[in-house]
Amino acid sequence: MFGRKKEEPSAQSVVDQAYAPAPGAGKGTPTPKRKDQEAARKRPLVPTDRKASKAAERVAIQDQRLKMRQALDTGDEKYLPLRDKGPQKRYVRDYVDARFSLGEYLMFGALLFVVISLIIPPTSAGISYVLVGFWIMFLAVFVDVFILSRKLRKQLTAKFGEVERGAIWYGCMRALQFRKLRLPKPQVKRGQYPA
Repeated sequence: MFGRKKEEPSAQSVVDQAYAPAPGAGKGTPTPKRKDQEAARKRPLVPTDRKASKAAERVAIQDQRLKMRQALDTGDEKYLPLRDKGPQKRYVRDYVDARFSLGEYLMFGALLFVVISLIIPPTSAGISYVLVGFWIMFLAVFVDVFILSRKLRKQLTAKFGEVERGAIWYGCMRALQFRKLRLPKPQVKRGQYPA
């Protein structure tokens, strides 16, 4: 009453019975026995030569990484990481790489601010000018990124009909990176906007 039935057919036997040819049918050869079919499908869960399988796996992973690295240099869509794939991401990359962004120089400005704040004593009046200058630069970068996001949304909607989730954020983060350090590498020159 409680428990499993002892004569329940296994899932494999149900599949074998469903796909087995009817007796007398086929190309004139008898249907192989189940024992022979199962023996033909069997393969070990763990390879017999573990060192060789690990070495082969390591080579395959290394090859995949090399292809991905080359794709980041050339822009080959097939081997790009998932975050960079798709026509909208390509359009966003080309659009951001074609324009001049203030965000590219934000890190240099922050580094300059740190160096100047170490040189100028904190009690002098000059440090307040440096601080105001840094905040003005930060605000200008914020406004530039806001304008970029609006333009990207407008361009993507006009070209693709709808904006893919994360495409605008992808473009804004790319605009904050120094052009030579962007990955995938820029494929267009400045002023060469995508059509």
